[in-house]
Amino acid sequence: MKNKFLLFIKNHSSIILTILILTTISVINSSRHIGLIEDGVHHFWEAVTADNIWIGHEGFYNFPYNSRFFPSILSHLATGLAVKAGILNIGVLLYLFTMISYLSPLLFLVIIYLNLPENKKEYFDIILLSFLICVTFMIYQIWTENLITGLFLWIIFVIYYYADFKKLSYINIFSLLIFPVATVSSHPMVAVFIPVLLITGVKKYINDKNLSLSAKIILIYSFILLIFAFIFNCYYILHPIFAATNEYLQGGVFYGIKMLRLCISVLLILFITVKIKNVKKLKIYNFIYLIACVNIFDDILFNIQSSDGYTYRTLGFYSVLVFMIFLIFFKNIKNTVYIKIINIVMLALLLANSVQYTRIWDKYLSDVNRHFIANKQINILYDSKLNIYTSQPVFFQVYHYHLHPFVLLLLPETFGISGSGYKTIVTSQSQSLADFYVSNIIKRKNILKKFSINTDENFKLYFKKGKDLIDLESYKKSG
Repeated sequence: MKNKFLLFIKNHSSIILTILILTTISVINSSRHIGLIEDGVHHFWEAVTADNIWIGHEGFYNFPYNSRFFPSILSHLATGLAVKAGILNIGVLLYLFTMISYLSPLLFLVIIYLNLPENKKEYFDIILLSFLICVTFMIYQIWTENLITGLFLWIIFVIYYYADFKKLSYINIFSLLIFPVATVSSHPMVAVFIPVLLITGVKKYINDKNLSLSAKIILIYSFILLIFAFIFNCYYILHPIFAATNEYLQGGVFYGIKMLRLCISVLLILFITVKIKNVKKLKIYNFIYLIACVNIFDDILFNIQSSDGYTYRTLGFYSVLVFMIFLIFFKNIKNTVYIKIINIVMLALLLANSVQYTRIWDKYLSDVNRHFIANKQINILYDSKLNIYTSQPVFFQVYHYHLHPFVLLLLPETFGISGSGYKTIVTSQSQSLADFYVSNIIKRKNILKKFSINTDENFKLYFKKGKDLIDLESYKKSG
């Protein structure tokens, strides 16, 4: 029995270690209020204040036209259901929201692993490396849609490329029913990947003879959904709500020295993995591998800023694309020991970075909270270029400065003190930003009161136009 258990651990060590490390990170991040950083605070705000728990992030009532609905639905839905169940404590809801947010990628990694046939499990290590590169550079941008979308694409890819269509497992069937649907509204960049997936799947479908009727139905269903997802996302790219599509095509992610160093190191490791059969050159390969590992370790330990916005917005797709091409060209990789080792290093670095950054972030929130208690008020000014100026003594370097008022409104309840008497005063020189606060804060005051957040008492919004300072109280009443 003991030998069987040890053999099981050995055969599935990659996914087991991934589960342990990512679960630990989830607990650490949840207990240190990481859900209030970057996009997290906006997602959490939507999760607790939206009157429809099925809306998700930036969705719409009739259809999630934003094309980024499914990647964050689990955390939004879990939080919304908790509110419906009567849980109104912001601290508890934030913990739940953050935990689900960080466990969601782990869930999809497990699904990828289960979809791989037993004799193909070694390819999970290569997919895991692609994921770890993305999540390391995203820091706490776990809510960015391209990370989860990349995992959706991997799930479909491993079924089309590795699974036996004649013997589709229950997890294969489940995945083909669910994840092609998810690509419809995950991220418009799926339009780049869907042709590759369709060519892979349809070619294999045509070549496989004597498929069962149920397998044919399920596969054709998945093909039709992917075609629809391709058309829908192409339409979105041509008619975007947010004109940010071009940045994914510019390749600027590779301009930074940190990213270039990482790319060169990873490419060297992939090259060694392919060439490892040449035993005569093993010492040379080991030396190159050691240099690559040291370079990666030096590059990313405590050395990636949370404001590296461009990197996290694009790397999630470049990494998936490069690694998919690698797997297509190199079909018979049997020895992934070098990849396993670098994954262990990456997981260790991710854990170390999490401990470091969560400690800094939680200390920052505690300092702001103490400043709030002592001064009862924080003033924020946004100029016409959306630069932020604040009366608090220390400001954490984040990418989304405009979300800071959400943090301040949630802070007293997060730390378990009454929000009464703590005032956030926002002055904006941008009309669009003022409208954003009206829509997301002032017009949701009745919902916020359920969580003991009284915006009439602790939030004031002004719009500065030239020398005029306009009190938006009338704006608020006009609805």
